[in-house]
Amino acid sequence: MGLQKCGLNLNNVSKELQPHGSLAFPCAGYASRHTDLPEDIIPWHWHEELEIIYIESGQIRVKIPQRSFLLKKGDCLAINANIVHYAAAAPEGSLHSLVFSPALISGNKDSVFAQKYMSPLTTCHASVFSCIRRLHHRWI
Repeated sequence: MGLQKCGLNLNNVSKELQPHGSLAFPCAGYASRHTDLPEDIIPWHWHEELEIIYIESGQIRVKIPQRSFLLKKGDCLAINANIVHYAAAAPEGSLHSLVFSPALISGNKDSVFAQKYMSPLTTCHASVFSCIRRLHHRWI
């Protein structure tokens, strides 16, 4: 899986329409660089997949309805499925994101693992797992 350029195609309720990966491998990786210019903002949107964001350089502000996070180089943030979110550089930054279907982890939606673990997690819209932040964990 190579990194792709991040680009959004949204419908009238801000759902992202771009498929992330394929049925065979439901996961896609993205890389993007942003400034504080209006055209570089990642607008409010949501998708059925989970997303993990890693800040490669600079600072990026990520917002969900309940919270705002100022992410710096080395920070990671996990965003749950179906959670509306927004991002903008503060004032510039580069990020990598991994957007993946829960099926990548759980397999078939009827599996015990999917029903007992993944479904309760991805359908939980309390702030408990809207986002989870891991600070300064150097993976690279």
